[in-house]
Amino acid sequence: MADSVSWLRPRWEHLVNAALAGGGSTERVDHRSRKARGIARHPTVHVGKKSVSARARTGLNARLRSKNAKAAELEEQISKLMRMRARLAARVATEVADQSADDIRAPSTKHQSRADRRGSRVAEDIWSTGPRGGAERACG
Repeated sequence: MADSVSWLRPRWEHLVNAALAGGGSTERVDHRSRKARGIARHPTVHVGKKSVSARARTGLNARLRSKNAKAAELEEQISKLMRMRARLAARVATEVADQSADDIRAPSTKHQSRADRRGSRVAEDIWSTGPRGGAERACG
């Protein structure tokens, strides 16, 4: 906290929150910045109350509301893009893991297919010579 009143902010927060709680309100005040609280939202400009003096600033208020609306729209677009990025990253990670698993399984699949072919050839030999012929040949 770089400014000369930074020591005052936590005390002010405590007093305001005590007064809010004493009045039965569930609202609370936090003296920390948005960044310190982990809020990744850009600040907007306060438009002000609708009073006689505010009506005189109608043009300014309209511009501020327009800027705030654009900022909110951009925040929503950024949020959507971040969610899309996370989904794509998860999909890529899944595909990489699947490919790695396929690469690991591929050699054993080839080996099993050769063994299966050898087993099939042995079975064919036994059946082609007949059960007795194969057995006699194996024993004799």
